[in-house]
Amino acid sequence: MFGYKEKIATKKFVSHIELLAQRRSDRDIIGYQKTEKELMREFIFSTRELVEYNEHGVGLENLLENIYEISFTIDQTGLDLAKEAIKECGMSYQEWSVIEDLVR
Repeated sequence: MFGYKEKIATKKFVSHIELLAQRRSDRDIIGYQKTEKELMREFIFSTRELVEYNEHGVGLENLLENIYEISFTIDQTGLDLAKEAIKECGMSYQEWSVIEDLVR
């Protein structure tokens, strides 16, 4: 089935990011007038919606851009899942290697 692997890989990444987001503080994000938790809920909801409409790549790109923009830290598992989703969606990891800066 076309898009199945992309969808699964992106969903796994989103689920892991959601798990990480649940453990975060309520720090305010400058320029957004929202907390990190509020923003992450919005980012995750938006990504899931795009994935359900088979826009896996768009959803993944948006989430990666958003978490990078707010310096949302991820763990090694998150990076590994991101790499897998990027690969399955046919995107270039070289273009997204900056997310390695988020690993703590």
